[in-house]
Amino acid sequence: MHKIKLWGNFELADHGPQEVTFKPYTLSDGENFAAMLILPGEGYEECSNQEGAPVAGWLNSLGIAAFVLEYRVAPAKYPSPYYDARRAIQYIRHHAEKFNIDPQRLGVIGFSSSSHLAATLSNHYEMKNKLVDDKIEQTNARP
Repeated sequence: MHKIKLWGNFELADHGPQEVTFKPYTLSDGENFAAMLILPGEGYEECSNQEGAPVAGWLNSLGIAAFVLEYRVAPAKYPSPYYDARRAIQYIRHHAEKFNIDPQRLGVIGFSSSSHLAATLSNHYEMKNKLVDDKIEQTNARP
């Protein structure tokens, strides 16, 4: 499946635009799968390729759908990565039927620096983005 854009492009100072996308690794043999949002780490400097597709493949082998998020990194600062992860959970849950997942069995996993991001989302999922007001923003963001 192709990458899905969560937001438009962001202009970050002199560093040009950044795009926030996620790639679904969904399952088709069955229905209402559990799912995990994967947050690759790399010190909030980039999103590691080694912690995305390979982890998604492993989760798929266990019968778990996966979604790999490419969130905003440096020069972006907090709360940008948090809002990206929160929006991804909401988007996936809002479109659960399309992705063939159970919206009540959606978790998050992070590696290295993104374990901090996963923990922040898991504990502060109610911190809304005041710049967004749509149906997806109204969707439960709790992993």
